[in-house]
Amino acid sequence: MKKWSTGGVPLNKKHRIIRFLTTIVLCATLISCVPATEPKPIYTATMVLTLPANNPNEISTSVAFSTDGQTLAAGTTIGEVRLWRTSDGKLLQTLKAYRCCRIYDISFSPDGQFLATGIPFDKVLVWQVSDGTLRQTLKGGNFFGSGARHMTSITYSPDGKTIAAGAYNGSLMLWRESDGALLQTSMGGELSSSILGLAFSPDGQLLAVGKEKEVWLLQVNDWSLITAIKGSKGTIMSVAFAPNGYTLAVGGTDGNTRLINVSDGSVLHTFSTNQGNVVWSLAFSPDGQTLAIGTKDGKVRVWQINSMTLLYMIETVKGEVSIAFAPDGQTLAIGATGGNVQLWSIPNKTEFQQ
Repeated sequence: MKKWSTGGVPLNKKHRIIRFLTTIVLCATLISCVPATEPKPIYTATMVLTLPANNPNEISTSVAFSTDGQTLAAGTTIGEVRLWRTSDGKLLQTLKAYRCCRIYDISFSPDGQFLATGIPFDKVLVWQVSDGTLRQTLKGGNFFGSGARHMTSITYSPDGKTIAAGAYNGSLMLWRESDGALLQTSMGGELSSSILGLAFSPDGQLLAVGKEKEVWLLQVNDWSLITAIKGSKGTIMSVAFAPNGYTLAVGGTDGNTRLINVSDGSVLHTFSTNQGNVVWSLAFSPDGQTLAIGTKDGKVRVWQINSMTLLYMIETVKGEVSIAFAPDGQTLAIGATGGNVQLWSIPNKTEFQQ
């Protein structure tokens, strides 16, 4: 004989319904129990060149094109920076930046003559690209704690007059490029506030600083804090300004990339992947029509901004991924675990409309 509840539903069936509804609620709370279906890319990218690593255990931690697109640089986890000629893949220079450890970030000067490299122990090395000679050693001061002195992010200002660097302990440093004078230092404090993303606005008036779960927007003329953009659910790993300067892309350990309105800090759009799929790197195409996102699952997704359409998906080795657009916007460099750097042809399909 079945036992009935006062609502007229068999208890065993009612319990199943309750369990089912509870599962739905838990799934909604945890964002997803069943991963959302990812859209399929519209086009297929073509790999045109592979630039080999010296060591299969290394990682290409950062990649950057020179302004004319003729040279590609890649920092590695074995203390070397390599420069290749992009037309044929010829290795031009191997810079011995540090004897054993990771090169955290690299940045070409706007005129392409110099390359700045962020290394451990409170230093930024500036190299002459033409012959690989060391031009400057920039030091950040003596206020760092032990183990906190790694230069984790670095960038030139658009006019080439300033070099900015963020450190593992959250300190921010700015140097005058011409003579290496230290212009500004800001002590970060706790190690959890590492600066892993750093970007100047295209007009050079703002500096975006990814610090833990916030992005600080600093006014360059006096280095004052304009605003702190909050809302990230994970540590911020990468920031990038769109070429128009009005939009800032922010990616982090929560697997999300947010497009931020710079004027008011509002979120314009969020590109989401599975929770925990770290966003390692971001790059806008030079015309600002597409955004490339490199993630921990080894995939690089290239989105068209206006239509929010996935144009390309390139699969590499799972792990750390670094990306950079060539100045013509038609080629994407990808560095990943294993050390190889690949060049992919990704024509900007401006004719596509959703």
